[in-house]
Amino acid sequence: MAAAERALAYVRGTHDQGLSYCDPGAENRNDLTGWVDSDFAADSDTRRSVTGYVMALNGAPISWRSCGQGGVTLSSSEAEYVAASAVAQENACLRALLSGFDRSPLGPTCVWEDNAACILMSENPVNRDRRRHIDVKFHFLRKRVRNGEIKLYKCWGPLNVADAVGLV
Repeated sequence: MAAAERALAYVRGTHDQGLSYCDPGAENRNDLTGWVDSDFAADSDTRRSVTGYVMALNGAPISWRSCGQGGVTLSSSEAEYVAASAVAQENACLRALLSGFDRSPLGPTCVWEDNAACILMSENPVNRDRRRHIDVKFHFLRKRVRNGEIKLYKCWGPLNVADAVGLV
């Protein structure tokens, strides 16, 4: 009940605020725009980065997300690249949704990113030394398994000696 009262108090206090969706004119109609950022190694316990993005249609937000990334990234460029990949996935979904309503956006979606290296990686598929660690991270284990240097076996959680929970 207290949560419901807080929610109603919030609505009462912000009734004059809101999102404004308008028709920007025929040449800018169905204009998708995005902003994406990453907070490199933000979680002090896991050192996982945080992804954040906002997608707007005709200037008003329609989709947003802030979440921890699935794995540890080894550089701010990689963290930004992972975040940009998330916004690209969201963009594909939104474009498909708009197309389903026969409202396909005209031209590419403009996504604002503050990391130049991430932008270069997204535009140029040539392997560069500064992003080599991304490939190494994703393919190091696979190569070692393929070469027969390592093989992974399933271990039941409580029997895993490396599991700190089992040590308590």
